[in-house]
Amino acid sequence: MRTPRRLGRVSLVAILTMLAGLILAGPAHATFPGPNGQIAFADGTTGQLYTINPDGTGLRQLTHLSSPSYPTRPDWSPDGRRIVFADLGDARLYVIDRGGHRQHLVFAELAGYKDFFPKYAPDGDRLVFSRCQPGDSGSCAIFSVLTDGTHLHALTPFTHGAQLRADFGATVSPDGRWIAFGRFSIGADQAQVYVIRDDGSGAHPITPLALGAFAPDWTPDGRHLLVTSNCCQPNSAIYQVSPDGSDLQRLTDPAAPHNDGFPSAAPQGNRIALTSDRAYPDLCCADLFVMRADGSGLHKVPTSSLNEVIDPDWGPAVPDDAPAS
Repeated sequence: MRTPRRLGRVSLVAILTMLAGLILAGPAHATFPGPNGQIAFADGTTGQLYTINPDGTGLRQLTHLSSPSYPTRPDWSPDGRRIVFADLGDARLYVIDRGGHRQHLVFAELAGYKDFFPKYAPDGDRLVFSRCQPGDSGSCAIFSVLTDGTHLHALTPFTHGAQLRADFGATVSPDGRWIAFGRFSIGADQAQVYVIRDDGSGAHPITPLALGAFAPDWTPDGRHLLVTSNCCQPNSAIYQVSPDGSDLQRLTDPAAPHNDGFPSAAPQGNRIALTSDRAYPDLCCADLFVMRADGSGLHKVPTSSLNEVIDPDWGPAVPDDAPAS
């Protein structure tokens, strides 16, 4: 799979398998209840983060970083004032305010460890993220840290040998009690969505192995998870599943070999943002799409000349008294 144009050109199939590339070389969102706000996303052409209104107005470049920095997986804070993201350039976590200012590192890092896929907990004071061990072992686990960089601890263990796996894309339920994530079996190209308690106990899969599900996102009412299928192969689609693994439903059905991926529920729970390459016969690019919660009414959101849209996250509307920058 090709990588983003700042690192080479992107395709959505490449994005879907880039997870495996990160693992072998060493994603998920959470949506909390509230009024619908803007959508944040990464662009593979420019290698920057952007925000946009769901109707395509108000496009704004959030980051202005130089190579080798490459920001990915933006996630809105529950109050809509900040965005956390991972920089693939140094594999570290950063927070930036919604106006694109005051970027800062979440915490100082030990040499060699790589951190990806940060997500806010519903209290806004804690992050969950994926940490990979030094070198190219492929072992990655879910960790938790306060937003001030303290109280770092593991929620799932690193693994080795025949049990080698990578846990990616953790997302905390709206009530804060459960964490969902994608678990990848190294060398087998297999993925399942797992759920654990907020203390890391009770890990169990909720999707069938054959679905190849990853990149979970809780709906704001906590009654369902949105997931992407077929990691890491062509023809991925968006599914919905209950936290206990029941009521699995397909929401999108792109024609093969096209792909829909990385769903993010709107804070009101009435719509879903996603990325899709369905408009490109050569699968070269990906656009931002929005649909109703039941999968109907799918339509493209215009993003000007940006057509390598990845990692959308639908944030809450900001209170009127919040600063604009």
